Amino acid sequence: ISEELGSHWTESSFYLALRSETCVGTLMVLDDKLQPLTRSWCMFEVLQTLILHDERPDDFTGLVFATRSGVLRSGNAPMETVMSFAARLADIRMEDAAASSQADKNMIDTAVREQSGGFKKMNRYV
Repeated sequence: ISEELGSHWTESSFYLALRSETCVGTLMVLDDKLQPLTRSWCMFEVLQTLILHDERPDDFTGLVFATRSGVLRSGNAPMETVMSFAARLADIRMEDAAASSQADKNMIDTAVREQSGGFKKMNRYV
């Protein structure tokens, strides 16, 4: 795992994949508890997605959520699923995300703080 993460977030496979010229958006697959949105590395991907969406508004689609019932943005997800997710999303704060390594959490939190708008902007985006 340490090889995948690198010694700095700009060396992580997450960052490198999102920064690829062929990447046109981020698809985040959510479970019923929205677990990915409670994990620091997943929130790091959201941060990079926000940055890329600002940098490439014409060719980067941004963040799309998918569930076992389909892609939420497509309008095909059941209303109950959408409403349940919306209620949970209202309580999620990026700064509360956890990581198995405190060093990783600190590194990601610092990356967020260094961006214009920091955690407040990230929480609004999600």
